[in-house]
Amino acid sequence: TGGQLTVLLLDADSLATQATATQLVTVGAGQTARVTLSVQTGGVPEGQKLLVVQLNGRTVSRLLLVAASNFDRDPPVILVTGVSDQQLTNQAVTAVIEAQDQSAVVTTVTLDGQPFVPGAAVSAEGDHLLVIDAVDAAANAAHLLVRFTIDVTPPVLMVAGVAPNAVVAGPVALTFSSTDLHPGSTTATVDGVAFLSGDFVALEGPHVWVVRAEDGAGNVAL
Repeated sequence: TGGQLTVLLLDADSLATQATATQLVTVGAGQTARVTLSVQTGGVPEGQKLLVVQLNGRTVSRLLLVAASNFDRDPPVILVTGVSDQQLTNQAVTAVIEAQDQSAVVTTVTLDGQPFVPGAAVSAEGDHLLVIDAVDAAANAAHLLVRFTIDVTPPVLMVAGVAPNAVVAGPVALTFSSTDLHPGSTTATVDGVAFLSGDFVALEGPHVWVVRAEDGAGNVAL
């Protein structure tokens, strides 16, 4: 024996059909069979539903009724404060994580591949990867990556042309530069006036040369 097995998903109030699934089944004489059908609920509005199983257009003798108050198709919303993706900072960060959903949520968080407790401070210098996974009671999943870098090392300054407290004859060319993993800006002044690397100081008398470098994380070298 056999036939066409049909599953109907109906609106519990209007009995309007909102989704269906069908499958041909064959069962040997005197035998039983277990059949699994998947009903696609994409686009089905939320609310109470009635699930009806039919064989060859007739409702089977053992009717399965399912009433669901909410069909949850939305994944949790993951909120992170205290750090942002691609952030570069010279301060310790405290990542506070919240997963919002209409049902209970299981959240898993790792930092650099190790379990992480949200709210703990992160101060180790270097690149970091925060991975957050959240799954609600309906198995909807959300995934979020937060990449950030802590840099507490100031730039390395390089200056040439004159030594501190030196007395020299004639014009002097002053050069300067800096190196850093996260370069920023390098500026200089002579006697309070902006000065470019390679320019000459020719005016007689004492002078004050100040070179300042600041990297992308806000670390400063003078």
